[in-house]
Amino acid sequence: MTPALAIELARYVNHPDYLRYANNGDEYLFNHKGRPMSHQKLSRLIKTLCSESGIEQKVTPHDLRRTSGYLMQAGGMNIIAIQKQLGHEILATTMRYVPPLVDLAKILQETD
Repeated sequence: MTPALAIELARYVNHPDYLRYANNGDEYLFNHKGRPMSHQKLSRLIKTLCSESGIEQKVTPHDLRRTSGYLMQAGGMNIIAIQKQLGHEILATTMRYVPPLVDLAKILQETD
């Protein structure tokens, strides 16, 4: 982590708006009144957001989870840290989520 990023993160987590949010128990990325958002409610939200932004392809909560795993990998996070972040007990599960970047490039080329 660069020193500039560390400074910005410290500023962010000490900002009054963040502290107010963090102290309300809303630690979930997708929450409703401090509780995890249900799969159904999150699916409806994603569908609405896709519709409003003109995205015609179906996007699911699971797609977001897989994408976050890929972005962590592409950003240089090691596979064990990704496994922990995604909450997988078995590394093989994470490997299914996050294929090697070369394999992912092939997958993307095949879908074009």
